[in-house]
Amino acid sequence: MAAFISRKRSFLILLGGLCVAAGAVLLLNYCLEGPRLGPIYDFFLKRRPPIPVSGEILRINTGEIVEPGDVFAVLMALTEMDASDLILEAPVLGSSVGRVGSVEDIRLRLNDEYSLLGRNIRNLFEAIRVGSVPPAESAGYVEHIVELAERGRDRLTAALVSQNEAGSVQVARAAGAFGSFWEAADLRGQLPDSPWYSKPLPDSDGKLRRIAPLITPLPAPATAVEHIVYQSLKSRWADSEIETTEQGPVLVIRYAGDSGNELRIPLDRDGNILIEAAQGGELLRRLGIERFREYEEADRAMRRLLSGAETLGVYSKTRPEQIPLFLCDFAAALREELLKAPNPEKRAAWIVARAEYMGSLEEFLYGPAEMTLVGGYEEILATEKLKDEGRAKLLNLRDELIRAFAELREKYRELVETRNVLSEALVSSYCIMGPELADGTAESSAFFANALLTGSYINPGQNRYVLFWSLIAVFIILLCIHAMRPAALFISGTITALICAGAFGWSFIISAYWIDPLIPAVSSIAGMLFIFFTRLALIRRGARSFHFAYRPAVSRPILKKLIRAGRPLLHETITARAAIIAVRDSSLPGKEDREDPLKAAKAAAEFRAAVTEPFKKAGAVILAYEHETVLACFGSPPERIYLDKTKNETRYGDDPKAHSNHHPAIKACGFITELLTARNPEQHKIDWHFGIDCGDCAFSWSEETGYTANGRPVVRARILSSLASRYHAQILITDSVREILNQPARKLNTLGQGGGNVENFYELLLKST
Repeated sequence: MAAFISRKRSFLILLGGLCVAAGAVLLLNYCLEGPRLGPIYDFFLKRRPPIPVSGEILRINTGEIVEPGDVFAVLMALTEMDASDLILEAPVLGSSVGRVGSVEDIRLRLNDEYSLLGRNIRNLFEAIRVGSVPPAESAGYVEHIVELAERGRDRLTAALVSQNEAGSVQVARAAGAFGSFWEAADLRGQLPDSPWYSKPLPDSDGKLRRIAPLITPLPAPATAVEHIVYQSLKSRWADSEIETTEQGPVLVIRYAGDSGNELRIPLDRDGNILIEAAQGGELLRRLGIERFREYEEADRAMRRLLSGAETLGVYSKTRPEQIPLFLCDFAAALREELLKAPNPEKRAAWIVARAEYMGSLEEFLYGPAEMTLVGGYEEILATEKLKDEGRAKLLNLRDELIRAFAELREKYRELVETRNVLSEALVSSYCIMGPELADGTAESSAFFANALLTGSYINPGQNRYVLFWSLIAVFIILLCIHAMRPAALFISGTITALICAGAFGWSFIISAYWIDPLIPAVSSIAGMLFIFFTRLALIRRGARSFHFAYRPAVSRPILKKLIRAGRPLLHETITARAAIIAVRDSSLPGKEDREDPLKAAKAAAEFRAAVTEPFKKAGAVILAYEHETVLACFGSPPERIYLDKTKNETRYGDDPKAHSNHHPAIKACGFITELLTARNPEQHKIDWHFGIDCGDCAFSWSEETGYTANGRPVVRARILSSLASRYHAQILITDSVREILNQPARKLNTLGQGGGNVENFYELLLKST
């Protein structure tokens, strides 16, 4: 079948397929430029090894809106535990101003308050629905919600009417005391009005896969604004800038202290860093806002217990500088001074005071203070004579003292446990405080910070490398498959395209260099389809030509083999040694004279059909229909091609690969003998006469003659078939045929040849049954 397509055509088809594939590469690269990321990127990204996650990053999870008191508690805990930075990415209730001064502020404040109230109501009913809150206890929770609503009312009243200091002012003071606090200002809109932003836009499918270190907000002209994380980390570096190179924009980070030490992060076309958010989420350290509330509440509860225990005289045996209550109040006073006028010295003094307070608590609660006081009560009870009323009072005082110490120890254990958790998590931590949202943008700053701190990022393939490697892959694929048959071409092309996509994906998995596998895969499929349909069209066209040319001459099995082989071509002439058989019906000329033309034509058609069917079935090729004569042959090129392609058939003896005892003449005479015996097994009487000769013939096809043969054997076979009736013989053969056969033959006469040569012809004798 490949013979239908010449080498020149095959080369042109390959060239066309490469052009189509190259065009597809350019088009897809333009459409996916950026790069545009999607499910395929996510699929391979999930199979990358886990990325390194900086142990410095800590996510503080909050609700959708946080109260100023929670932010204040977090800031003071971070200050005490010596955390490095805090980025707040949650709206703070009433944080716009200390008092409301515009309609927009009122609207935002009302939205915040009612959002908080609505969330509390939903949480209550969800808890009742799942059974975590018994219905009998729901009344208490309802009262709590009512209390929260009243507190919201009071906050709104204070914001709308009062000129008193708002909670946001306390937050601002705590931020000043902490020193490394950044509050996102773009949480209510798409673009920020502040010197930084923290809300990157997700991709078109809603997933966040990239973040820009800085952007230029619309409308232009406007100055570029830096991402809040990028802004916060710049203080750690000696320098950072975005360079424009031949490969595209690159973020260059230079570290302090070593001029040669720098980090280069390639950016995409729009200046974004491709972050590995898919792998890092489970590895981030996390801490809930409730831990800070617990710590603050435990600290306040401890202060109340210490104050209440003072009336019992628990500090009577303790030196004043070691009394926990005094140290607690001293630390609180230092904190107030720090909040009013923050500076590093006051911050350090407050931290030291807090540590001394915690140390005094442990020494006081687990030292000899309790035993000394209880022993004093026991000594009084044992040595002095007291009335029952006095003894009962002393016993009551002793028991209250013991209970007070027990309560203090229990609260202390709770306070220390929470403090230890916070201390372990917060020390030197880069904290990002915000809600856990379903859209995937909540933790974007954590992933971005991780990329900048660890140098873990995805390298977006630059245009020239995408084009180069895609074209190389497409060229190799099409070069390997272009010469295949259409079915194999289609299957192999599809499989290799998928393998190519997998190879590019595997390369991305191990190297983090992203070249979209769709570009080479789809481009190679486009080129393969062009080659497939072009070759299929040419092959179908050739098959139709073969069917038209050879269908009258050969049987259907031979025709199928010729079409599959694509040979012999219609324009070529092939010389082969063949046995030519001329079959003549001697009764047909008489029928034409005696009967009407219609009956004679019908008789001729019946004769031709009777000859054609068995000859084709035996593998012979029909060469011509000439009045009362039908020309057929064994050993023609179509028959030889058929035998070469058929394993269960025997090739002719003149074929070097065939058995030596087979020859076209042997097959021809054997077939005719079987044919006559089968038609008339008694006397072999039949009106057909056969002339057989063997020799070299030139076989060709033309639109005028169809498939035919030329040569001396064709002429002599015709002559012998016409002489057979004159000699009252059914089969006449030439001397060249008789020499090959091992059958009896009777010499009749000679045939003249060119140059005065003569050749004997014989009657082939049929054996009687």
